[in-house]
Parts: sequence; C-alpha cells; structure tokens
Amino acid sequence: MSSAHQGLILTLQLLLVLPLLWQLGRFLIDSRELFSPNTVVAGGFVGLYVASYYFADDHARSAFLTVDGYLDLLLLAVLACYAFAAGFVLGRGCAGFHERAFDEPTVRCYAIALIGIGLASQVAFVAKSGGFLTFYGAPRGAGGAWADTSAYLYSTSNLTFPAMCLLCGLLARQGLTGLFAQSVFLAALAYSAFHAFVSGGRGDTILLFLLLVLPPLFLARRVRVGRPTVLLVTALVLAAVLLLPHVRKAVYLGAEKSLLEAVGEAFADEAISLDPSKGTGYELFYAAAVVEAAAAENTYHYGFGWIYPFVNLVPRAWWPDKPYRRDWSMSEFRLVQQHAGWSVSYGAAATGVADAFLGFSWFSIAVWLALGWWSGVIWVRATGTGNVIDVARLWAFLVIAVYFVTQDYIAAWHAWLFFMVPISFVGLLMPATASRPDLGRRTLGSLPGRSARQLRAPAP
Repeated sequence: MSSAHQGLILTLQLLLVLPLLWQLGRFLIDSRELFSPNTVVAGGFVGLYVASYYFADDHARSAFLTVDGYLDLLLLAVLACYAFAAGFVLGRGCAGFHERAFDEPTVRCYAIALIGIGLASQVAFVAKSGGFLTFYGAPRGAGGAWADTSAYLYSTSNLTFPAMCLLCGLLARQGLTGLFAQSVFLAALAYSAFHAFVSGGRGDTILLFLLLVLPPLFLARRVRVGRPTVLLVTALVLAAVLLLPHVRKAVYLGAEKSLLEAVGEAFADEAISLDPSKGTGYELFYAAAVVEAAAAENTYHYGFGWIYPFVNLVPRAWWPDKPYRRDWSMSEFRLVQQHAGWSVSYGAAATGVADAFLGFSWFSIAVWLALGWWSGVIWVRATGTGNVIDVARLWAFLVIAVYFVTQDYIAAWHAWLFFMVPISFVGLLMPATASRPDLGRRTLGSLPGRSARQLRAPAP
C-alpha cells in the first residue's frame, strides 16, 4: 500500500471517528446522549469499519481486503454518517410539540396482552421443535423447527419486547400498578433473560439492555440511574456481546463444557484479545467486497431487493412456490464469490452501508439522510415530552438502527414490524381512550425535569 493510500485511509478513518468523539463529549453534559441515534450510528460505523480494520491480522487483510474496496467503503461510511447527522438536525427542527394524550390503564392492558401473545407463540414454537429440552438443548437455537413453516410463531414471540418496554416505562415514570401486571412483567423479563443467555443471542441481550436502561434514564421519576451506572452497565453488556459468539457451545442446556471453561479457552486462544493482530473482521471484509463488486460490475437492484419482506409476509402454506430471498434478487454471497473469488463465512452480514449501496448505488446516502430525519423527530419527542410511548418509540428506533448498521435492511425491517409497529399502534389508541371519561385519568407529558401534569377526564 502506498503512502498516499495510507494517508487517505487515515483521513477517512479520522472523519468517521470525529462524530463519535463529539457524541461522547455531549454525554458528559447529558447522559442520555449515550443513547442518541447519532451515537449508535457513529459508534457502529467506527466499530465495524475502523476498529475491525486494526483488529484483523495482516494476512487476513491482504487476503480478503483490497485498498480500493476499503477506500470506497470508508468514503461511503463517512458520507452516510454525516448525512445521518444532517438528517437528525433537520428532523429535530421539524418535530413539533403538542399535548399527547396518554391513558395508563390502556397501555398496561395492551402490554399484558402482547406479552401473552408473545409467550404463547414462543411456547408453541418450542413445542413444535420437540419440547423444552430439545429446543434449548442445542447450541444457538439449532434445535428449532426452522425447516417447518413456523417462522411466524418465532417472530411473533418478539412482541414481548415492546410490551416489556412499555411496562418498564410505566414502572420508571409512575410505578407499575397492579400485582398481576407486575408479575407478568417479571415473568416475561425472567424468561427473556433466560432465552437470551441459553441461546447465546447477542440481539436479545441488546434488546433487554436497552429496554431496562432507556425508560429509567429518559423518564426518571421513580427509578433513576446515574452516569457511572450507565457507563458500567453499557461496558458489561458490550463485553458480553463480544464474548457470546465464543461461548455459545457452553451456554445451552446440557452443554458438556462449563461457561467458565469456555471463557478461559476463548482468552487462552486469543479469540478475544486486545492484541490488534487478532480478530476475524468478517463484516469488514464482506462489506468492502460487496461495495467493490457492485461498483466494478455496476450491479444494483435499485430497491427491488428491499421489496422482499413484504412478499415474504405471504405464508408459504398459501404460496408454496414463494421464492426465497436468495432467489428474489441478487445474492451478496454469490456476488462476492464471483467477483472476489472467496466465500463469505457463515453468519457474516454485509452491514447497512454496503447493503444500501448495493440497492441504490451512491444515492444510498439519501437513505441515511431520511433515516437521520426520522431519528431526529423521535429523539425530540422522547427527550421533550416525557411520554412513555415516545420513549418506547426511541427504544424501537435504536433497535432498528442497530440492526440496519450491523446487519442489513431485512433485519431492520423485521425490527420495525415487530417493535415499532406495536408501539405506534398503542399510540393511535390514546386519543380515543383518553377522551372517554369512563377510562379515568390521562397523563400528559411534560419537559424533562418537571413533573407530569395529571388531568382528570372532563365530566360527561
């Protein structure tokens, strides 16, 4: 690599790190900034495209990463990051404040119903997979009935997460009333934590972390968390997420290897090491190869591939010949194999920057601008109204952003469908329920630091 290329790479890497440093500086002023969409996107880009570059060994970089591919990926990431930040500013300016009706009993009953549906779906999926011991007795969910047309059962179980976020918000804001509601929340939380641990699910771990931290941090009435606590818990969760892939063979039921033994072997084998010469870097190599192949061969699907999730909503029982995703549009795996001449490791994701580029070429920057605008609107409402539903929407958006940044559009779409849609639906119920005198008190959000105004519904 020439010195000119090295200088250009360092410049682009620095431009990618600066937004994250800015957000960390803002965190010193307001601890909520650690969970700003800007922090999540900038942090994800730095981790994927900068840190992974230095954690990958020289042999892997020379074998799988070309200079042109990495430079194009870095440039795209820089443009996407700053476009997202610009959209965030625009969204904050467009978001208006108005009194938002809120009826606590309706939200509580709605969340309990969602948890019931989610847990029932999980039980049905586990039963279809051969029972509790069979399903949880295999590493990383390998015991699941994935070959059957039961994906909807497993996906519907995700409804427990937005429901728990709503109940956690009620708990943090004004207390979760009712022994039944409290019992349901604790049962769902305990089972979700058990499932995340036994399956070694990094995504489930992040979901639980965000829904337990965001409501106390943003609503801060009955339950408060300080900046040191936030930093400590965040560091522990990040460490767990990095460690989980290396210990999955020790966390499922009946595993022959103990967890302590698996952790010790992981560090002994330097699978997780502070030595920058170690690390896989699969996402980095995969993303750079997708960008390079798409640009070199002028191969883009111009949004056609992003239609597939809507097509996939049709059950295969109704449409036996429904195409699989790999047959619907171009396959990133095949594209990389044909262009670069090497196979992508199982479990690697193209990441959002490369996935959007494959879909829209350089016009993909507009996707990040629009996503940033949406995040700005959600952020203003979550930080300015003190409304449980607005904070839950922020939680859902952060999950969507994490999935889009680290995986691709399909993962983000599923997060939108099973997390954002259920939360938005209960928001639509509020004007109707809060205006009915027989449903009791309604609570309207207020600015942070001020107590919520509690108004009684007008007499009939």
